[in-house]
Amino acid sequence: MGGRWSRSPSPLYADQSYLYTPVRLSHGDRERTVRALIDTGCSFCVIDSTFAVDSCGWDRAALAPLHTRAASGARVPVHSGVLERVDFCGTTFIAVKCLVVDQKGKFLHYAPNFIIGENLLSAQQLCFDAPNGRLMVGDVPGENAAVLRWQTRESRDGTFTKGIFLKGRVGGKKVRFFLDSGSRYNKVNAALLPDAPRETMELPQADISRRLEVLRVPVCRAVETQVGDYTTRLNFVLTDRPDAVLNFDFLRNTVFVLDYDRREIRIKQ
Repeated sequence: MGGRWSRSPSPLYADQSYLYTPVRLSHGDRERTVRALIDTGCSFCVIDSTFAVDSCGWDRAALAPLHTRAASGARVPVHSGVLERVDFCGTTFIAVKCLVVDQKGKFLHYAPNFIIGENLLSAQQLCFDAPNGRLMVGDVPGENAAVLRWQTRESRDGTFTKGIFLKGRVGGKKVRFFLDSGSRYNKVNAALLPDAPRETMELPQADISRRLEVLRVPVCRAVETQVGDYTTRLNFVLTDRPDAVLNFDFLRNTVFVLDYDRREIRIKQ
């Protein structure tokens, strides 16, 4: 996957806990511009299977079968393919590997046609200027209010990294967060907050292993949360899973730089 770039900012749209930006997808003689979800929880870009075939002209028979993991941990059969060109944030990427997933069948009206995964996010420093709705390549001048350094895991064959893991605390207890900007909710194991006030809410939930449904789940609001040296208050869905998940809620209304080379998030003053 190669790329060439210019310093042209792209619009950045916030929708609840999600961040989106426009991308242009080109394949054969087809070209489509879509609003793409920025998802640090995906190792690769993801394209909806129906959109890939009907709008981008992909040959379904030419797609390669493989398995991936859903957010629930379930092993899910999907396909992969190579998109000839993706224009993202002023950069042109050639031959972009994508997972091909039935997004519309699982997430229904919430499903994006395209998800920007780590294989594009990690290719360059990205500055998220949430207050002004801009996404730019590179750092920006100014002091850092906080620098959050992360750990990652490598794939078994060592060809790509798998995720951003940040050290922190919830309710004063140590925890390791998986940063998943494609997650609708922040999530933490209920045992970490045994005495915190909670309420039951009906919330839509889905992943690529199960169709969207509304579930009654316990929620804790305004929990004191520390991510590295950065302290804030967040709402959490309580689960029985050992892993803790953060979306971009804790970076709402900030300017921050996502830097995969240094493995750090720089929150600007």
